[in-house]
Amino acid sequence: MDDNKSKRKQSTSENIDMSYDKNAEEIVLGGVLGLEGAINDVITILTPEMFYMKRNRIVYEAVLALEKDNDPVDIITVSDKLRSLGKLEEAGNYHFLVTLTNRVAEAVRLPFYARIIKQKFVQRELACFGMELARMAMDDTVDVENTLTFASNGVDKITGALASDGRMNHVRKAVEDALNEAATREQQAKRGVISGVPSGLKSLDDILHGFKPSDLVIIAGRPGSGKTSVFLKIAKSAALRNKHACLYSLEMSASSLADRLILSETEVSAERYASGFLRREDWGEIMGAKERLSRLPIYVDDNPMASMNYIKAHCRKMHKKGACDIILIDYLQLADLSTGEKGRNREYEVAQASRQAKIMAKELNVPVILLSQLNRSCEERVDKKPQLSDLRESGAIEQDADKVILVYRPEYYGLKSEGEPIRGKGSLLVVKHRNGRTGEAKFGYNESLTKLFDLK
Repeated sequence: MDDNKSKRKQSTSENIDMSYDKNAEEIVLGGVLGLEGAINDVITILTPEMFYMKRNRIVYEAVLALEKDNDPVDIITVSDKLRSLGKLEEAGNYHFLVTLTNRVAEAVRLPFYARIIKQKFVQRELACFGMELARMAMDDTVDVENTLTFASNGVDKITGALASDGRMNHVRKAVEDALNEAATREQQAKRGVISGVPSGLKSLDDILHGFKPSDLVIIAGRPGSGKTSVFLKIAKSAALRNKHACLYSLEMSASSLADRLILSETEVSAERYASGFLRREDWGEIMGAKERLSRLPIYVDDNPMASMNYIKAHCRKMHKKGACDIILIDYLQLADLSTGEKGRNREYEVAQASRQAKIMAKELNVPVILLSQLNRSCEERVDKKPQLSDLRESGAIEQDADKVILVYRPEYYGLKSEGEPIRGKGSLLVVKHRNGRTGEAKFGYNESLTKLFDLK
């Protein structure tokens, strides 16, 4: 039995080794060495690791080094480069370079042969990835979450290799697309409809004009400042426009979110609702809220261990079903990347989560709303007003975000105006808006912070 397993493993390894094309590799290198400017035909298609033969890989690395320095690429410059790196013999020596240039006549369709090399590389990567995934899946000492993360990262890496040709289009197409979008916005404006997904607060939509496809929007605040209330207000507003909202709550349970949604639809006291001392008329309101909410396209996942890879994979499935128009995640600092990488600090982890959220927004072409924590710096100011620099582990978050909104409630800090406590009034401070203006959107709220509304 063990002998059969060993033979199968050896056979699989040999098949992986055989998945390359010697002629294609040599024709591409011969064309690059012998034809002026030929590197431009393959540089967006091939990376050094895609060459199976080690000496071919070394030659291509030397070619790329010359191209990076804007030096000419030919047999003389490449051999000199290899010699200066001490790799000429490892690359098959000067004689091998000469044999490569003998294949110039076959290099009339260089991109075609480059894609053959890429195809073979992807086949090898898939085979190796599949073998390692199978090993991890059958290993009881490996956590299944780590196996799933490995699977997701592996697919992303291989898919990325396939997409490495780039997405370069003539500016004509970009201009046409931009004007089509402008015409659509004009028609919507005439009908009084904003172009993006509405937030539910007119004061905020006046600044942002809704949340746009591929936007990464960060909504940040101190714990208890009202981030989740804003989160649910946006989700419900989107759903009322028949936009499918996918909610990921890493802190609150789905039933707790449902409680807050129900209270946002009724005049029932939050205290009576929580204590259980409800009136008969309260139940009438609650059941009406249940009926209305049940018709909305809102989906909730309250897995507290959800990683960004998990969220991305799930949203891809929902998007394929036409059930993902906006993604809301509560909240960033709880997102578990499960990278398995050791020695990485929390700032690095958060940066990776933020970057993945932006990639997800672009890939699915939907807005991603990501809640985040603010540090305590704002509490040291007299007016307690938060600033962009207060974002916890802020560097990458600030860089990736298209819009950053800070939740500010003076009541949270016990602030007063003309000697009277400031109650029921707050602001959403738009401190970053990549394609528009910043500003302050004022809102009101009820005592339990379950309802947000525009201030008149």
